[in-house]
Amino acid sequence: MSAIAASTMEQATPWRAFRAVLRRDLYVTWRELPAFLAQVILQPLFLLFVFG
Repeated sequence: MSAIAASTMEQATPWRAFRAVLRRDLYVTWRELPAFLAQVILQPLFLLFVFG
């Protein structure tokens, strides 16, 4: 690999990795939105049922 090729490669940074994981999670959540909303609504109700 030459010096020119090395300088044009993008660096892997923690911020870039965080954004990639966040983008993936948002994409999957959007695709599974009905199931996600059902879990968000039912989890507090089950908590009240078990401990309330």
